[in-house]
Order: sequence, then structure tokens, then C-alpha cells
Amino acid sequence: MSPLEREDLSILFPMFSVRNNVRYDARVFEPPADGLDDWQILARLVTEVLPLPARGITGRVANAVFGRLSPLRLVSAAMAAGPYGVLRKGRGGLTVAKVRESAGGVDLGPLRPRLRELIGTWDKKVRLAPPDFLAAARELVDNAGRGRSLTVPSEGFDLKLIGRRHLRSNNSWLHNVPSMVKGKDRCTALMHPDDAAERGLLDGAPVTVTSATGSITVALEVSDEIRRGVVAIPHGWGHREPGVGWTLAASLPGANVNLLHDPATIDPFSGAAAVNNTWVRVTPAPVPRSDVPATEVLAESAPST
Repeated sequence: MSPLEREDLSILFPMFSVRNNVRYDARVFEPPADGLDDWQILARLVTEVLPLPARGITGRVANAVFGRLSPLRLVSAAMAAGPYGVLRKGRGGLTVAKVRESAGGVDLGPLRPRLRELIGTWDKKVRLAPPDFLAAARELVDNAGRGRSLTVPSEGFDLKLIGRRHLRSNNSWLHNVPSMVKGKDRCTALMHPDDAAERGLLDGAPVTVTSATGSITVALEVSDEIRRGVVAIPHGWGHREPGVGWTLAASLPGANVNLLHDPATIDPFSGAAAVNNTWVRVTPAPVPRSDVPATEVLAESAPST
């Protein structure tokens, strides 16, 4: 069942709102008769992994229970028992039916501080610096002082690569929408004027950005809004890879910045990939040879057999 075939009481997006609210999202299309929602598929899988030989009996019981329950019914029960529900507010309390009938949702007023209620430590303080983290930070600082750290440029690479976002990109989701990608090239290597001058690089010219794991070619954007020693390239571009299938996005300039990052370099505490701590060098991109026939260029680039 697709998202447009589901009805939902949105409890996720209000967490990012500036006011307390609740909203009902109606389905746009009626689902097919045999369509199953995600929760129904997961419920069926639960009954299939029940142990034998009791699966025949317990599976039927579990399916009957799941058939009576749904996320919307569970939310309705939680709402009734919540601070705005009928069990506390009486007949004037909030119900799913009232939210469904409202135009655009129900505004429940300004947000109220409740962070201390959610913190589970005995002293209600967030542990921002656990001992393991402090020990790793001290080691990082010590290694930096000795020149043995990712904070020190590695041989042949002298610029720190960081990422950046654009409002009209939303990662890569909007790159196949004409109104969102029109205008100038936004997948550029942003560099300070002094760094560009030292390397003989010109604003708008193609440059090759190389790391220990790969290289890409993008246009250079020179600006004093970025500090020296840093180059910034947005992620989410490079749609010419086989199987992408986005015609408009594939026609746009840009490259996949992930090719510059080592997938084996991760944060030991979270397991997150290090995508903002890569040393690179930036050089002028090779100029295509105009004096060589296209057949010879293709022959030179063809793999040997």
C-alpha cells in the first residue's frame, strides 16, 4: 500500500513544529481490496515466526488480535488517555474524530518545556562527555600535537573537505524536478580566494578534487564566505550512475562527493561514516584535447582485452 493510500494521524512531524498541534492525513486514493499496510505485513510475519506446533492455534489468535488493532486505533486510545483526551477533559476532550473533521489540524497552543521529564539519569543531566569519549578526545589532541592525526594534512593533500546543503535540493530528492534545479550549477567546489589564487584556479573553471580514495570533477566557486584551508562540496549529486533512471537529473552537472570519502573511516562511538573529515587536493581539470579525432579518444579510453 502506497503512502497516498493510507490514512494517518501525524505524530512525527508535529515534533518539529513551533507550536503544539495534531493533524489527520486523509488518504488520497482508495487502496486495492487486497492491499496491505506496512503494519499488517509485519503482523503477518510475526505470526509466521511463532514456534511450532502451537503456531496453528497461536497464529490464529494473534491474527485475530492484530485484526482488531491498528495504528489509528492505538493512537485513538492513547489520545483518550492523554492530557487533551476525553478521560481528562470530558466531552470537550480531543478525539480522532474531531481531528479528522478539522481543517488543517488542531492547534493545541504553544510548546511547553518538558525536557527534564524525559531525561532518564538520576540527576536529570545529559551525559555529554562520558569517560570513553573524553579519553578518545585526549588521544586525538595528543596525536594532533605529534602530527599523527586526521587533523594534520596528509602527504599530497592540503585541503579539508566538508559538505554543504542547498535549500532547493533536499538531499537528492528534488533533482528531477525542473523548477527546483533550474538556474546556475549548484554542485560546485567552494573555495577561499587565497586558496584558489595559490593553485592558479579560476572561478567557474572545472577542477579535479582528489582524495586518497578517488577523484571527481566539478566547477569551482570562489568566495570569501568560506575559511582558508577548506573546500566544500554539496552531497546528493552525480546522477549519471547506471540504474538511477532520472532523465532530468542525469543531464545536470555535478558529481558524487561520496567517492572522495573512505567508507572504512567511521566514528568508533556511533558507527557513522566520516563524511566531513577528508583531506583532498584541488587541481585544474584536464582540458579535453580538441586535436584528437573522436574515434581515437574512444579507442584510448576503451578497456583492453
